[in-house]
Amino acid sequence: MSTQLQAQEKGTVRAWATHPEARKNITDNLGGWMDGDAFIAQLLTSLSHDNIRPCTEESKFRALQTCAALGMLPSMQHVALIPRKNRDKGISEVTVMPQWQGLKALMERHPDIEEVDAHLVHVTDRL
Repeated sequence: MSTQLQAQEKGTVRAWATHPEARKNITDNLGGWMDGDAFIAQLLTSLSHDNIRPCTEESKFRALQTCAALGMLPSMQHVALIPRKNRDKGISEVTVMPQWQGLKALMERHPDIEEVDAHLVHVTDRL
């Protein structure tokens, strides 16, 4: 049985995230970057904020999967969790938007990269 099906059957993202198969999958995706249980706890806290609470459990489930696949956390400002109104369906959904801090952290996890330094360049700047 797929973990997505289990989430739909049990009804909540918390029930899915604490299922042993899902915890193992998330831990494997993190590749040792962070403890899987700590990662899940931080994500569940972020998904329980007042602005995210009205969003569908299915969209929270997708957000948790996306964050796990990227190895990025909202609490570390790696990603932003953005609630959006789906007017066609009449529901609120949460989406994940990677932030520059997350992209920097992701690049710096590569063993050959020591540090990433960002510079803003305006179109009129000379290189």
